[in-house]
Amino acid sequence: MKNQVFVFLTVLMVLAISCQEQQTQEEEPKDNGIGLKFCAIDDGTVTLAGYTDILGYDTVKHVFMLSQSAWNRINNRILPTNPNPQPGFNLALNNLIIYGLRYIPGYISMSYDDIITYRMVAPNLVYVGLGYPPDITNFKGTDYRNDTRIITQLINDNKLIQIED
Repeated sequence: MKNQVFVFLTVLMVLAISCQEQQTQEEEPKDNGIGLKFCAIDDGTVTLAGYTDILGYDTVKHVFMLSQSAWNRINNRILPTNPNPQPGFNLALNNLIIYGLRYIPGYISMSYDDIITYRMVAPNLVYVGLGYPPDITNFKGTDYRNDTRIITQLINDNKLIQIED
């Protein structure tokens, strides 16, 4: 009886590990370098959201709509277990970085008036803001959110959308 339980538990663990490996492989975005993508700041070869993951962009509210898997990948980078309290990513077009975005947790008491920030809103939205706390009147950096190169690409692929509140 003990041998049967041991064999059963061993088979169960092997299946669980193989399912987890398969899920990880399925979640990796396919990136051929063409189009718009979100890539890790610390490693530009790591794509967090490929062009097919970017479902749309609202130029008025400055909001990206992502596939659920891409939203989860980015959101998992800002969990408290992440050693970097201010993770970010770059927005790149055809492998050319247009601008970088930083996540600033709400408990940070410093202000940043020259960075582009993002916040994640379930189920699959990424809001892009200017400075921290977000304040367009005090922003001292360059606003690349509606860069003509980005907008032209999104127009060509019918990815400009209007996000409802």
